[in-house]
Amino acid sequence: MSSTAFVLLLLDAGIKSALVLMLMLGLVKVFSRSSSAIRHLLLAMALCACLGLPLLTLVLPAWRVGIFPAPQNPIVRMHQAQKSSATKVSFTPQIETFPLEQAGFADSPMEGPVELDWPLIATAAWAIGAWVVIARMLMGTVLVWLLRYKAQPLASEAWQQLMAEAAQPLGLTRKVRLFVSDDAAMPMATGIVTSIVLLPAEAMLWSRAQLKTVLLHELAHVKRFDCLTQLAATFTCALYWFNPLAWLAARQMRALRELACDDEVLAVGTRASEYASCLVGVAKAVDGTKYTSPLAVGMACSHLEDRIASILNPARHRRCLSWRFVGMITLLIVSLMIPLSTIQPFAQSTVQEQKAKERESRAAEVIAEAEAQQRAIERHKQEIEKHLRALEKHQQAMTESQRQELEKHLQEMNLLQEKDLVEKHRLAAELDRARQVEVMEAALEEQLRTQEKAQESLQRRLLEDALQQELREKAQREMTQQGEELLRLQRAELEAQLDHLRTQYTDKHPVIQETRAHLEALNRTISGLGNSSVRSEGQTKLLLQRAELQGHLQFLLRSYTEKHPDVQSVKRQLDALNREIERLRK
Repeated sequence: MSSTAFVLLLLDAGIKSALVLMLMLGLVKVFSRSSSAIRHLLLAMALCACLGLPLLTLVLPAWRVGIFPAPQNPIVRMHQAQKSSATKVSFTPQIETFPLEQAGFADSPMEGPVELDWPLIATAAWAIGAWVVIARMLMGTVLVWLLRYKAQPLASEAWQQLMAEAAQPLGLTRKVRLFVSDDAAMPMATGIVTSIVLLPAEAMLWSRAQLKTVLLHELAHVKRFDCLTQLAATFTCALYWFNPLAWLAARQMRALRELACDDEVLAVGTRASEYASCLVGVAKAVDGTKYTSPLAVGMACSHLEDRIASILNPARHRRCLSWRFVGMITLLIVSLMIPLSTIQPFAQSTVQEQKAKERESRAAEVIAEAEAQQRAIERHKQEIEKHLRALEKHQQAMTESQRQELEKHLQEMNLLQEKDLVEKHRLAAELDRARQVEVMEAALEEQLRTQEKAQESLQRRLLEDALQQELREKAQREMTQQGEELLRLQRAELEAQLDHLRTQYTDKHPVIQETRAHLEALNRTISGLGNSSVRSEGQTKLLLQRAELQGHLQFLLRSYTEKHPDVQSVKRQLDALNREIERLRK
């Protein structure tokens, strides 16, 4: 991505993020009587949405509204005046030498244009600001890691029981480890994947009730994933460090984070007066001015008066968040960000137009340089002609040595003219190569578009073939199920008929024997249906006829021999049915 495209993307994201943050800060102001958890959630979602704005802008299709004109060539060229000087030479017959510098042919430097790439300068300035914010975050992260490395674990049964008593009313099921450190400035919770609570050394002197209250506050941070939201806010501030609304939203989010945790502690039954007293005691015992990392949220003692007033206010809303409410707010933010990301305030300027402008700019530079060289050659020619005329006037008075010296200088001037001519040809060749590159790029772009269309057509055909195959298989399965249901229905009818005949005759009666043989043949047909390929209602009828003939054949074999005419006739019919069924299967 070029510096110009990056600056445009950053400007686009900056404008949209300012609108989102203004909207959310306004909502927080309007709903100032709502619970701190709801307002903290609104600001956290807004900052996370601003963090994902550039990615959504790159991925989603653009809808250009043309509020701002398309950016032009951002490079500002300041041309300096080209200075050239020539010294007039007067010839006399007594001159002994004829220096080239005195004739005015010394190389006069041609100062080229000075270019200021403002997009590159803006990109560098943004990178410096973002690096300062991220470096500050990394420094705090290293400090917290050193605290964790030097800390001592509190793994005794008493401490674990105290942790369980604090986690149970909050409904926290995540595993949290407890440590104590001499260098910790205040109680803090850290970690995103593995949560840790760090206590200062002064905590060993606190009472059990005070320790439980402090642990309730820190575990509320763990339950609410405050380390994760604080890290996202820090990255958003690094991305939009030039936007004061991002810093204001992050600051308000930190204040609301502490108020929300206070509400969590009070919601589990802690008395407001006892919690306020504990908070004041912790503020006196610890140093809350030391810097911590965004990966660690401490029991901050800033805005202590406002927090005490909020804790002791019985009319304040202290509603805790549910996952359903969080999902609803997330869906609302996503539905707002997707259409906002597609809007492009700049007028459309295609990549081909931008490349054409750059090529025209390069060609103009080459032409300007060639014209400057041509003017210099013309000046040199005029000076050569001038001095040639002067030489013709004094030719009679020159000595042989002077004539040789003059011829030498003439050769040098011819060489200089040839060099200028070669340079002119080189510039013309570069201009031709630039035009050839333009033609090749256009052909390559056309080839890429053709390949993309061919790939899309191939994918569409493959999808259509797969859909047709799936429909055919579904139809075959439905027909197989219908055939099996028809066979089972016939079996049920035969079973009902057999039960009815048993009420009238004995088991050795010929009708019962024939019906039972027919039923056994039908059962064998149904049991072999799983391995067969029944595909139509006609095949199902043939299977029914075959089962009926097999049952009738078994009945005849009990009364007659195989050579009996009736037995032979049934066998011929059964063979014909088997051949027909086999033909349909193939």
